Amino acid sequence: MLYCAIVEDELKNRELLQTYLSRFFEQMHIWVRPFFFSDAASFLMYEKKFDLVLMDIRMPGMNGMDASRILRNRDQNVQIIFITSLASYAMQGYEVGALDFIVKPVSYSDFALKFMQAIKRLPDRKTYLHIKGRGTMQRICTDDIFYLESDVHNVIYHTANGIIIRRARFTDCEKELPEEFCRTNSCYIVNLLHVTDLTASDLTVHGESLRISESRSAAVQALYQTFCGEKGGRIK
Repeated sequence: MLYCAIVEDELKNRELLQTYLSRFFEQMHIWVRPFFFSDAASFLMYEKKFDLVLMDIRMPGMNGMDASRILRNRDQNVQIIFITSLASYAMQGYEVGALDFIVKPVSYSDFALKFMQAIKRLPDRKTYLHIKGRGTMQRICTDDIFYLESDVHNVIYHTANGIIIRRARFTDCEKELPEEFCRTNSCYIVNLLHVTDLTASDLTVHGESLRISESRSAAVQALYQTFCGEKGGRIK
């Protein structure tokens, strides 16, 4: 999963970029979790390392260019894309190693092109597991796992490349998984990024309906909203 900060003071523009991220997710199947900030100061105070930053330049208080200078001193690898109504700011962007800039009003085609360019410049941050199955050792990306199923002394991995059966404890397998995985009951651990439908009592992942226990329902709902609500974070 990639983490993206969107620093934009106008709510309508944050909402537009949220829509574009959802569309990008549906088309490219690249998991991007957005975090929204209405000003540069609150963004800089947030203690999280981001992969990408979409930064508005003209904002009340600290502007995006000054905020990017501070950010670049902290992180040499983060990809910065400026959002601006004035293309004349573009040259200043090179001072902070910005990848590119997008001129308002932002079109989806321009957004998608430059966002993909930024992603391609990132190192591979995917999580991989080495799973010993029946006589084989397989390396699998956690993004490709739909869900895990407990079956007596075995754990069944339902993946994009088929089923892998592993003799292991369910709780041990759970500890290996990244934060977007959630136990829905005693038998299933689900990758929430593959969930297409969710109710209080069940969810749909890769076309299959799985039950959610009553005791875990609230936690599943909350975690789903955190990672996948409207295919991303909440707009603030």
